[in-house]
Amino acid sequence: MLVEYLKKNNVEVKHLCFPNRTTPIGNIISKYLKMESTSSNETIHLLFSANRWESMSEIRNLLIEGTWVVCDRYAYSGVAYSSGALNLSKKWCINPDEGLIKPDLVFYLNVPPNYAKNRSEYGDEIYEKIEVQKKIYETYEHFSKEDYWINIDGTKRIDEIHNDIVSQIPNLDCCKEEKFTFLWS
Repeated sequence: MLVEYLKKNNVEVKHLCFPNRTTPIGNIISKYLKMESTSSNETIHLLFSANRWESMSEIRNLLIEGTWVVCDRYAYSGVAYSSGALNLSKKWCINPDEGLIKPDLVFYLNVPPNYAKNRSEYGDEIYEKIEVQKKIYETYEHFSKEDYWINIDGTKRIDEIHNDIVSQIPNLDCCKEEKFTFLWS
């Protein structure tokens, strides 16, 4: 809905999802998430990070051209899932994503784990277990204190969530290369 809203308001925008399951690395990740293959926790975390790095030149070029980039999940998700679900050190999880382009805004759709478990198709993928989701949620809550994170009540109706998000979009000038900031560097 956000991407359509931006397009309707004459904003050039590109929507990206992570993991990007269309790449060779994304294909491996997809099989892992569906529990069709196994890898060590460290390997899977590094694959998720590599999947984001695969898109960095595209993201940089889009931003230089003045196109807004809307990502469904990003590096924070990787750290939250790997440290929360896989019990890897948060510091270790951050390292492979150091230097990725930092977003101007993060809309954190805050959905407590006890609420999320009632959604349809919940439980189909490897991390969709309530005890795991609680650990992941704690990491997201830690990140949500960042000044560029906007906390959105994800338990509301979809149209209310959309309205909350669009009301928070400032008149951002799309990034130019000299304005880029980078994660954890």
